[in-house]
Amino acid sequence: MQTNLNPKDKNNIREELASFMERNSMKDNRFSQYINWKPQLPSLKLNMQLFMPTKMISLALLLAVIFGGGATAYAAEDSLPDEILYPVKNITEGMRGWMKFSSESKAGWQADLVERRLDELEKLYEDGKITEEQKNDFQQKINERMDFAEKYLEAMKDMGMAGPALGIASRLENSLKAREHIFAKVGDQFEKLAEGDMGFAEKFKEKADFMEQKRIELETRIKSDNTIPKEAVEGIMKMAENKITEVEKYISDNQTKMVQEDIDNAKAKLDEAKDAYDNGKEKLGEEKYGEAFIELQNAHRLTQLAKMISMGKTLPPKPEGAPAGKGPGRGPGPFGGMKNTPETTEGSN
Repeated sequence: MQTNLNPKDKNNIREELASFMERNSMKDNRFSQYINWKPQLPSLKLNMQLFMPTKMISLALLLAVIFGGGATAYAAEDSLPDEILYPVKNITEGMRGWMKFSSESKAGWQADLVERRLDELEKLYEDGKITEEQKNDFQQKINERMDFAEKYLEAMKDMGMAGPALGIASRLENSLKAREHIFAKVGDQFEKLAEGDMGFAEKFKEKADFMEQKRIELETRIKSDNTIPKEAVEGIMKMAENKITEVEKYISDNQTKMVQEDIDNAKAKLDEAKDAYDNGKEKLGEEKYGEAFIELQNAHRLTQLAKMISMGKTLPPKPEGAPAGKGPGRGPGPFGGMKNTPETTEGSN
């Protein structure tokens, strides 16, 4: 079976390779620093332990990526922890991370990794493949990604790139907030597990709240200096307009596959986005470019959240005092991570 990357991933890889080649021409001999992977990859010593079954599989997979690799790497994109191709996914993520050079691309990659882990967790939950060890690993991975993302977002802010930083912070906030109420309607079969993990869900919410505060700080910075150029405001306005059109069409085309509650919540969030868009357009007309940028960025963020709601990724909170684990079993679960993985670096996991 052949698995292909989607157009967005293909474009990302092309851009990363182009950026890599531009920065590392052979004439200045800097390329060699990027081919020394020894600190990043596990040491492969030729001893008898290497031929244990699990290590033989890992070595075979590594060689498949390096020497045979495209189809294997593509197939690994949808793999889950403990599946045979998951180590390949980790390796390719690491390689992609090493080709990020600017603070903006690094921060964006950390946001991508958070979303990739969350997508895996949804599948683990749906398949009933949740373990306590995975839950703990997942919490560690998210903490690491958030720490790296915060570092790069701060660097962007210091370099006068508050606008792009705001977009990345908003995306991270959406990814995390979409899982705030993950225990609200889990199935009865997970009732005991859900009751035992409410503390973990609260930690999840704390991360989302932290990223919300980071977004607000960036918004305040933009409003106070009002140095956002008109062209940047017009650009984000076009992005917000296109996203609103896209999500309206998505909801319209897929209503028969959706839960009515999700449809109603998504449309309500979309109405908020439209209000923010109108406010931003008005501020643009008044030449208040900083305020206009904030409103239009919020319109884009709220529209993205509306789509996530329509896809069933956000669950409304249960009434206060309601028992955990009651209701239809849908939505992502707050578990995941992987077992027996190498030490985490900035580029992977």
